[in-house]
Amino acid sequence: MLPRNLKTNGGTCDVAVMPELYWLKMRTGDYSAMDCGDDALLQTQPSACKRDVAGEPDLTRDCGYIRVGELLTTVPVSMPVSSELVHALGWSTLQLLSQGLVDELRTQRYADKEPKSVCPAKKDPSLSLAPRFLKGCVGISGFLVIVGLTMHSVGILRKRWSPEGERSATTQEEVAAHGDADVREMLDMIGKAHVELSAKLASKLEVQGQSG
Repeated sequence: MLPRNLKTNGGTCDVAVMPELYWLKMRTGDYSAMDCGDDALLQTQPSACKRDVAGEPDLTRDCGYIRVGELLTTVPVSMPVSSELVHALGWSTLQLLSQGLVDELRTQRYADKEPKSVCPAKKDPSLSLAPRFLKGCVGISGFLVIVGLTMHSVGILRKRWSPEGERSATTQEEVAAHGDADVREMLDMIGKAHVELSAKLASKLEVQGQSG
C-alpha cells in the first residue's frame, strides 16, 4: 500500500518509511504491476497504474524515488549456541570475515534469489575534472612560462651586447689570465725549491762519502 500512496502515484504522501525489502520490490516493479492488476484500486485511484506505450504496466514507475537517511532500526537474527562451541564458532566466523569469504559465499549462494532491479543503473560521479575546467589553469600557466622565458632571454641578450657586459667579459678574461700567471709562478717556485733541495742532498752525500 505504501508506493500507491505517494503523490506521484496519485496518493497524498511525500515520503514513506518502509522495510528494505519493500524498497527492493519497488525497484523491481512489483508494486507497479500489482497496482495495475487491482481492479478495486483502479476504480477509486486510476492514476496509480501507469502503462507504457505497449499498454503493459510500467515497471519503472517507482525508479524516480531515492532512498535518504540511514536505517531507523534493525532486527538482528540470532540462534542459541552451546557454550562449548562459542569460542570455536566465533573464531571461525572472524577468520571467514577477515578472508572475505562470507561476502563471497553470500553473493554466490543468494545472488539468484535477490530481486533484480529494472531501474537504469546510475553512473558514479567522477571526482576528476573535465578537460574544459583545466583550460584556465593551463592557459595562465603557459602564458606565465612564456613571459618568464622571454624576460630571461632579453636579460641575457642585454648583458651580452651592452658595454657593461663587454666590460664584465673583459674583467673575467683578466681574472682568468691573472689566475694562470699565479699558477705558473707557483709552479716555478716549486721547481726552484726542488732543484735547491736536490743540490743540497747531493752535496751532503758527497761529503759523507769523502769522510768515509
